[in-house]
Order: sequence, then C-alpha cells, then structure tokens
Amino acid sequence: MADNPHSEFEEPSSESRGHREPPRSSNSSEEEVKSNTPDGTRPSRVRVRSRGRELHQRERQEQAEFWQRIHSLTPQGWATQALIGINGLVFAAMAFDGVSVFQPSPSDLVDWGGNLSELTTNDQWWRLLTCTFVHGGIVHLGFNMWVLSAIGRFYERIVGQVGFLLLYLISGVTGSLISILWQQDVVSVGASGAVFGIIGGLGALVIRKSAGFPASVLKPLQKSVVAFLGYNMVIGFALPNIDVAGHLGGLVGGVLSGLVLAQPLDELARRRRPARNIALGLGGGFVLALAILGFPRSADVQGALERLAEVEKVVLPLVDHAAQQYDAGTLSAADFATQLENQALIPWGEFIDEFERLEDVAEHRQELVRLVLEYIRRRHEHWAAMVNALQDPEPDLAIPEVAPLQKRVYDAAEAITQYYQSLNAR
Repeated sequence: MADNPHSEFEEPSSESRGHREPPRSSNSSEEEVKSNTPDGTRPSRVRVRSRGRELHQRERQEQAEFWQRIHSLTPQGWATQALIGINGLVFAAMAFDGVSVFQPSPSDLVDWGGNLSELTTNDQWWRLLTCTFVHGGIVHLGFNMWVLSAIGRFYERIVGQVGFLLLYLISGVTGSLISILWQQDVVSVGASGAVFGIIGGLGALVIRKSAGFPASVLKPLQKSVVAFLGYNMVIGFALPNIDVAGHLGGLVGGVLSGLVLAQPLDELARRRRPARNIALGLGGGFVLALAILGFPRSADVQGALERLAEVEKVVLPLVDHAAQQYDAGTLSAADFATQLENQALIPWGEFIDEFERLEDVAEHRQELVRLVLEYIRRRHEHWAAMVNALQDPEPDLAIPEVAPLQKRVYDAAEAITQYYQSLNAR
C-alpha cells in the first residue's frame, strides 16, 4: 500500500469477484486506463468514480458507527421532548387564559414571566428563567421548537440528559441577562437564547475536535453551525423585534458550557459525566450568581407606581369622607385640617421624595415618571392649601380660593391617562 497511495480507494479487480476481464482487442485500451496526460500516471475516470464510491461508502459506515456509539452512550433521549412539552404547555395555558396566540401584548408577556429589566433587576430574577418558556406567538413557538427538536436530540445523545439540561438552562439565563443589559425597554421572551446555547455546545465539539467524531460527521457539523449562525445574524439585524443580544448571550453561554461537557465518545467519558455535570452546575451557577450580584439595577418605577396606587386607594376615600363630614357640619374645620394633614399630606409627601430619588430610569419610562411626579406635587400642593384654608379664621371664604389648585390636579391626572392611551394605541 505504501508503494501505491491510491490502492486503498481502487475498485476491487474483476478477478477477485470470480470472473476474468475480456481481452482487449487494440492498443487503444491502454488509453482507457490511463489519463490523457503525457506520463499516463494519473488515475482514470473509472478509478476516480470507484474511489468516490468507496469513500462515500466508508463515510456512511463511519456515520452509522457514530450513531450507534452515541445511542449506546445515551440510550434514552427524553430531555428534548420534555423541554418541548413544557414550552407547549405554557403556551396552551396562556391561550386558555385569553392571551392572543398570534401577537400577545407586552403586559401579557410580563404577567406570564417575561423578562423586563425594570422588574427583573428589582428582586424578580426568576424572570431570567421563566421568560425562556414564554413565547410571543405561535409562529415564535413553532420555529424555536422545530430547531430545538432538530438539534437537541442529537446533542443530548452526545452529552447526556443532565448535561444537556444544564447547558440549556445556563444558556437561556445567560441570554436573558445579556438581553436586559443591552435593551432595558423591551420585554424579552422565548427559548431562542437556550437554542443558540445548543448551537454553541455543538460549536464547542468542533473546537475541541473530540475523539470519536469522524471527519464525515465533524466537517458537516462545522458547516451547519457556521451556516446557522451566519443566517440568524443576518436575519437578526435585518428584521425588527429580534433579540440579537439574547441570541449572542445564549451562544456564549453554550460555548463555555459545551467546552466543559465536550469529551471523547467512549465508555470512560460516559462514566465521568456526573462529575462534569456537577462541575458545570456549580461553576455555571457561581458565575451567574456573581453576574447577578454585580448587575446594574434599573430604577424600580413599577414598584413605586404600585406603592403609590396602594396608598392612593386608602388616602383618597379618607379625604373624601372627611370632606363630606365637614360639608354636613359633623366635622369641624380644625379636625378636618388635622385629618387632612396626618392622613394625606404626610404619606403623600413621602412619594415626592421617592420619585425624585429614582435613578437610572429607563428612557422609555422617563416621561411617565415626570408626569406622575407632577401629579403627586399638584395633589400635595392642593391639600396643603386646603389645610391652610381650614386653619383660616374664616375657612368658608378661604376654601373657594383653593379651587384652581384642584383643577391642576385633575389636569395632571388627565395627562397620565392620555399617556397610557397613547401607549395602547401604538
């Protein structure tokens, strides 16, 4: 074989198959087995085709043996189906709850665990994970589950169910973190970051060139990974509403996790899977915990609005009831002024301080914060003027002069209403 480097690709001779080649009748037969080059040393077309067929058969044999090997290492592949089932169940529950199956509203996505910087970074870190099981419509769900089914079962067989789930979850959370770091005013949802993590895990196999992967598997895998990433990057930057940051974050998390999991396809590596899974789980969890601890917090505008609404539900009825008692003559001006100061002015003034102290307010929330702060100030101003009027020697004459301030309160409240209406109209 050393004397003839082409011999291993040559088609077996006809004598070896039990019959003889018919004799050639002319000297032209020499040209049929030689190339048209002057020295006649290159193989003929027949031999090239023969070697191509042998190479193809050998690659098919390698691939068959490869698939047998990964099936023997991971006989049961249930993790991918389980993830697809969970995503489907969540989507069905959302639809049953009345959420649109084609274009859910941002508020619906948030209610079901969507990832929004303002909420997530203010002690709702669980959204980093829950958002990976929420999808923005049936098309979004269908595409992600199709890709997950196509590549997930393959990768699961290679690294095992536990390693596959760890990589999936770590990649999904990493993608969620990068998403809210990149864009604070968008609700991010979907399994795309985790799916890109699986692509990253496959890329790690290419990087490590793990033993047991024949070239007939590794080279097409490399081309598929590059093609998938290239296509999705182009689409991501060309189309709106594509969370490119989340995709890239998931990809990075998948590559790093995949480098931990990538091992030769043999029995020894299979027995070492638990140790590698523990290392990945502890290491990945530690890194994500550090990232969360050091992650920049967004101003908790929603929390401040909810606290304001709760206080308003209590304070406004108390003020109205006291005003009715004063009009009916059952409450003196002095007592009305005392109740108004203690039950309204003091707690209301605390909200002026809270909203003024809000820092790092997301750009899309700045206008709302300005309008709410204006409303709080105008109502506080009105109540303070009412207290002064009630403490006047002739309160009945002083109170009507406060009426213009009350109109400012109504105008400020109306501005907030119009702001929310404009949001719903977009």
